[in-house]
Amino acid sequence: MRGIQDPQFSPDGTRVAFVVTDPLMGQKRTRHIWIYDLKSKATRQFTYSEKSETSPRWSPDGKQLAFLSGRGGDQQQIFVMRVDGGEAAALTRVKRASARLNGRRTDRRSRSWRQMQNRKNWKEGKRKRRFARGR
Repeated sequence: MRGIQDPQFSPDGTRVAFVVTDPLMGQKRTRHIWIYDLKSKATRQFTYSEKSETSPRWSPDGKQLAFLSGRGGDQQQIFVMRVDGGEAAALTRVKRASARLNGRRTDRRSRSWRQMQNRKNWKEGKRKRRFARGR
């Protein structure tokens, strides 16, 4: 049976991108991104690669979707593709741990990971509070 998860509304609210999990085929289960247009009530498959795609996220103008995919290698990378069609372009080339679009899991060498650690240290009081006196 197919499953649906991670619905994401476009910025203008006219479309929904979501992940469809296909039934188990052999030893693997694939996931692909689909788009539902609320005006036309049409549903179409957005990604078709042999590997799975997950975590669709709209660009602010609603013209592109970013997503995670293992296409082109074993590690998941962030890809972006125009909603009206075209080829997906890789935005990352992480060799170790894969990134998540929501920022929870990133490569330890990446800027995102360092920023996350800085925020953590700030909350724990490990950083000097330069602005404590209104400077």
